[in-house]
Parts: sequence; structure tokens; C-alpha cells
Amino acid sequence: MMKKNTKPDIADRTPKRHGINRISAMTRALLKPMMDHYGEAYVGILLDWPTIVGERYAKLTAVQYLKFPKDKKTDGILYIRCVSAAMPIMQAQSPQLIERLNRYFGYKAIVSIRLQAGLVFDASSRKKPTYEHPLSEEAHQTINALTIDIANDELRLALQRLGEGILKENERVSF
Repeated sequence: MMKKNTKPDIADRTPKRHGINRISAMTRALLKPMMDHYGEAYVGILLDWPTIVGERYAKLTAVQYLKFPKDKKTDGILYIRCVSAAMPIMQAQSPQLIERLNRYFGYKAIVSIRLQAGLVFDASSRKKPTYEHPLSEEAHQTINALTIDIANDELRLALQRLGEGILKENERVSF
């Protein structure tokens, strides 16, 4: 006989307001297992890493994990993944980094930092999607009128695309 899962769904365990689940309550319920397993210190470091170390170092590093001695919440070792070219800089800055981290926590949470070479994904460097606005019919007619005398079809099409690009850029800047 199969054992039925008696644990209610997250949506059922979160408080409701007018019959609707609140996102904040669901977020807390979702993060609770992670906070129980890794501790609030680790989650705090992950969320505030750019604020703690600064944007310059945040782009070069990523927090791997935080390890405390058994049954203690002090004297931890923070493992950081770092771009290999920046490892000497980060190694030299590690005492200041430890000081910033301990100031963030308000107690001596971190005693050492271990750097590991690896790739670091920087979410802020991702190219944001651009939304193009179609050109007006008047703009198309102006471009066609300016390029109608060009005999070479490839050159005329290339110049029309260039003109459209310039006009789109001008419209984007003027917003």
C-alpha cells in the first residue's frame, strides 16, 4: 500500500487574505527550508553580496557556501568562486572583506575566506531586451524617396536599412 503524502501544499499552509494567497507568505514558506538547511547567514550573504563587497568585487565573485564549525554560528569559512585573473586581488583584499562581512553580521561570523577559481555569472551584465517601435509610413516614404535613384539594388537596400536604423535610434533617444 502506498503511503499518502500528508504534508499540505505550500499554498495551503500560507495565510490567506480574502481567499487569496499572499506572495510574501508563500516566499517565506519557500525560503524556510533553505534557511533551515543553510542558515540565515548564508541566505543574507547571497541576497546582499553586492552591497557587502561592492559592485566592483561582486562582478568578479560569487558566494559558493558558508561553513561553520559544528554546533557554532561563529568562526565560519566562506567559500567564494572567483574569476581566476582576479584571484590575487581578492586574496590581498580578503582581510578587508572579512572585516566587511563581520560588520554586516555584527559579530565575528567569518574568520577566513577560501577562493576557488571558476566562472562567475553576473546578472547585471546580461543584455536587456530592447523593444523596437516600427517606423511610421512617412519615414519609410522619406527613406525610399532618398534612395530611389540608386541603381544597385544591394546598395539601395543597405542604405534603406541604415536609414531605418538611424531613424529608430533617433526616436529611441527622443523618448
